[in-house]
Amino acid sequence: MSCFVCRPEVFKSVTKVCFQYGLRQLNRTEYPLLQTELDAFTVKVAELNAKNVSIRYKEDAQAEVELFGEEIPLGEITAQDIKHCDCWMYQTCDYLDEEPLFKMVKEATEWAKAVTHYSKEEYSEAECG
Repeated sequence: MSCFVCRPEVFKSVTKVCFQYGLRQLNRTEYPLLQTELDAFTVKVAELNAKNVSIRYKEDAQAEVELFGEEIPLGEITAQDIKHCDCWMYQTCDYLDEEPLFKMVKEATEWAKAVTHYSKEEYSEAECG
């Protein structure tokens, strides 16, 4: 099994799913709830993925991050977003699946899978990252 640092769009999809989950759940203040928190959350998501790669390969892995800036990710959650979340979790779980951030992403992804309608074909055609 190999492990890699995900692409910037994966981190943005993870943040999008967590942001929307946080907006819909009461008492979920650990999720980014404000537009001003999105960029910092995205950086944390990227850093955790890179940390997992660094531990696995005993090297200093770095992640490239694209920030949201003024964008607010309120668009529909897609099969691509969910595939990105699954990919991020797979690429980050070797050593860090007990980290609170990992657990948050897992919880938000499970919610997204339950409320998003997409076909198996759409999911299989979506790119991992």
